[in-house]
Amino acid sequence: MKPSCIALAATVILSSSDVGSTSAADLSGVCCADLEERIAKLEGVTALKGGRKMSLTITGSVSRIILNVDDGKGSYTYYGLDNGNFGSIYNLYGEAKLSSQVKAGYFIFINIGAGGSSQSVSQLDEDGKAPGKLCPTTCPSFNEHNVDSYFADAFVVNWWIEHADLGRVTVGRARTAGVWATIDLTGQILPVASSAFGLLNGGFLIRGPAGQYYSVAWGNITDPATAFSRTELIRYDTPSYHGFLFSSSIAEAGHYLAAQVRYLQDKGSLRVAGVVSYEHATDVASPGVIDPSNIAYIGRPPNVTAKGLSLSAMHVPSGLFLQGHYMAVDYGGEIIGAASGYWGESTVHKKPADQWLVQGGIAKKWFDYGQTSVYGEYGAATDWGADFSNAAGTTLGRDYATPGFTPVKGVIGTHLTIFGVGVAQDLAEASTTLFAGYRRFNADIRCADGVAAPTCSGGVNANAAPGSFVTHKLPTDGANVLVIGSRVRF
Repeated sequence: MKPSCIALAATVILSSSDVGSTSAADLSGVCCADLEERIAKLEGVTALKGGRKMSLTITGSVSRIILNVDDGKGSYTYYGLDNGNFGSIYNLYGEAKLSSQVKAGYFIFINIGAGGSSQSVSQLDEDGKAPGKLCPTTCPSFNEHNVDSYFADAFVVNWWIEHADLGRVTVGRARTAGVWATIDLTGQILPVASSAFGLLNGGFLIRGPAGQYYSVAWGNITDPATAFSRTELIRYDTPSYHGFLFSSSIAEAGHYLAAQVRYLQDKGSLRVAGVVSYEHATDVASPGVIDPSNIAYIGRPPNVTAKGLSLSAMHVPSGLFLQGHYMAVDYGGEIIGAASGYWGESTVHKKPADQWLVQGGIAKKWFDYGQTSVYGEYGAATDWGADFSNAAGTTLGRDYATPGFTPVKGVIGTHLTIFGVGVAQDLAEASTTLFAGYRRFNADIRCADGVAAPTCSGGVNANAAPGSFVTHKLPTDGANVLVIGSRVRF
């Protein structure tokens, strides 16, 4: 045997269990040609490519920001936060052809979420460690020396099979075929100007004229960022037909349905995109202790209906664009056994809510570095923080009361408005986008109080006759939010 054949044989045997059963007979005759073919195959089986048939592609981005929030009484600047608008992520996906018409694949989407994030920090907590799903009671502070943060949420994990003429079926954890928010035709401003208003300063407490911290945070009175909801489901997407694509999904135990029609088309110099969407959830929230006598099971089930409309247009030669969306959610109007969690349903007698946003500007390549997008925006969110009554149906509105903070009770209406401006600059050669944006937040919070009661003391009987109570506007300061950062894609 030639020395080169012996070396090649050793390489193959030590490198792969696929050829671990190689026998002496395999090394006779045209051994070198056979081994060279095997080595070529092994070199193609790497972590970046995947198996011999199923590919693996890894993509993602790192997005970190500097955030400044002025709440009317103080200014707070936090450095290196994860960007709640469009965070640090990585994706693993791949596919394999079964025939000229059929292919199958998978998709895994991991949100890194390491350390403090813009939507969770506040005036009193630069680490964003308030109790939540990752910390049911309490968490260690990130600002101790070398204390590591939690890492990664599996947002999406699924497999799919697709026929070119029949469409795609997806099974697993995926985005529902439900309500969409604004379609960003620039491809740049989402990381700085998300269509969800609470992702930059949602954890910050609203301040009063005397400097008091109310028990209400900005995130309590804005949409819960549930467009593009994710859950365990089966989803079907048709092929595109003249720019139209229909999608539907059924999730959980069949109690969560969604459907949408999407459209994307270039009409000469005009690019147009739109989505009409619908969701309906009657899924009962599982209590902490599973008990068939729990009110979650014997009470009235949730009945959440959400609808959305998104429209975007861009004049491609000039780069002028206008885009926006409207979404509305109805929670059924009756007291239910337990809050479902869908669309921010954290109470059992929640009022209907809606939200809209309009953005416009110009996206054009003025510099050799890449495209520049300059934009302005205006939007509003109504009644996300308001209830018809308490859980017993005895008093009007929702009560916010956190020890150490000024309580706000009897909230029967909330209205948040935002306006903002910003710029995003693409650095094409570095797959990086630099951005800076500003948003102004103003709150209108209405409460039901007794005629002689102080503002927002609540306690008004749910059956009180008109005129027997007054509606007060809670005195609040607005907030100025400035974000500077970048998103690096890989």
